[in-house]
Amino acid sequence: MSTVSREQVESILSGIIDPNSNEDLISSKSVKDITINGSAVTVAVQLGYPAAGFKQELTDIDYDRTRRTRYF
Repeated sequence: MSTVSREQVESILSGIIDPNSNEDLISSKSVKDITINGSAVTVAVQLGYPAAGFKQELTDIDYDRTRRTRYF
């Protein structure tokens, strides 16, 4: 099990573009917290608009992206 760094998580999140703002989650300051506990990572995201319909899509993007990344 490899250690996950905050920089690795931020790198992944900077590649996820919010289709409503056309900005990545890091640049738009949508990421409010990143918690790393061993290999488990929790990311708190707050968007500046109601996003109930976008929530599942965002969750799927994050999961798919981290699953394909070697250091997760």
